Amino acid sequence: MDDILKSIDDLNSFGSLLGLSRIKAVMKHLGNIQDELNVVHVAGTNGKGSTIAFLEQIAICDKIKVGAYTSPALSHFSENIRVNGVRITTEEIIILSKKIFKILDNYELILTRFEFETVLAFLYFYKEKCDVVFLEVGLGGEDDATNIIKNPILTVFTSFGLDHFDEFGHTIYEIVTSECEIIKKGADVVTVRQNDEILEIIKKAANKKKSEFIVAELNTNLDLSTGAKYQIKNASLAVKVAEILGFNKRAVLQGLKTAKWQGRFEIIKKDNCTFVLDGAHNESAVKALKSSLLHKFGKKKFIFIVGIYFDKDIKSMLQCIGDIASVIITTQNIQNKRLLTGGELTKVAEQYHNNIVKTNSISEAVKKAKELSDDNSVVVICGSLSLLGEASEIILGVNKNKNEKS
Repeated sequence: MDDILKSIDDLNSFGSLLGLSRIKAVMKHLGNIQDELNVVHVAGTNGKGSTIAFLEQIAICDKIKVGAYTSPALSHFSENIRVNGVRITTEEIIILSKKIFKILDNYELILTRFEFETVLAFLYFYKEKCDVVFLEVGLGGEDDATNIIKNPILTVFTSFGLDHFDEFGHTIYEIVTSECEIIKKGADVVTVRQNDEILEIIKKAANKKKSEFIVAELNTNLDLSTGAKYQIKNASLAVKVAEILGFNKRAVLQGLKTAKWQGRFEIIKKDNCTFVLDGAHNESAVKALKSSLLHKFGKKKFIFIVGIYFDKDIKSMLQCIGDIASVIITTQNIQNKRLLTGGELTKVAEQYHNNIVKTNSISEAVKKAKELSDDNSVVVICGSLSLLGEASEIILGVNKNKNEKS
């Protein structure tokens, strides 16, 4: 068991490699089973996981067997592969991974970590005979491993913003145009009401593929399980997708009320402190988080714990956070090389706020936040999804990995 899991971890050494040739070769040896799945392909900058969470719960409420593939995970990659809301077990990971590694060995093939997990997801959804699969892209675009699917039943685009500059470019036009390369001929394209320039780019790409272009209008009257204002957009999109797929209207309402998505405006109350864990990791997401915090908590004192990847728009994010923060606690995770160190982040943060506390670990940051907190405080942890799994475990005093079912 440990050998297989270590072999999966070892795939990280390949990093991120462009192109579909590797996953196509492996899936060919598996009979291209991905082509037999009813896939809804989901892309965009922000809200992909949340939109899928709503749709997943709606399908469950409608007694439809649903597969969901999302990323990144907060604690363990098994979170990314779910059937009817239940993550894949360690036992299933071992069984299916042996099958994949056998093909890699026999035909001298390689896969990146994300490609391997994508193949694993296809195998699991096929084995479980899912009625529908909601499939989130990785980075997105033509070369994304998930783009091996040929005939999605729908292509869904959530909100777009400036992110992944190195892969797609530095303008909205470049980013959206690259993401639209996943559109397939004849598959309807659904997005949510947003910037007119963005909608026009998606519409042109859809027309080019002779796909119907559908825009979900915002519905501010939806009864949601979350207090995050920004989820109205994701929920509105999910409702439109559910309508197109023919899901029961009662199931739609019930699913919206009961859907939960860890790390997206997740509120935890522990040790007389209120924590908000949110995966906001680019400027548009941080702005949406800021709006939701002010809407939910009004004039509370906001203590921010922040860790940010070096390739993000760090200054814009910190400027937005600085507008409402009483204190910014910078932190790091030495196991994640993409995160800025506490010292590097502190130097930038000092340009936007005069009350900065540098810490060297997430546990130290949580401890410091508790010390600074009072009855009028809210501790907000954001900047990178990679912080949230460990932060949640520290706050709750549990180790999620140890509690995994096998």
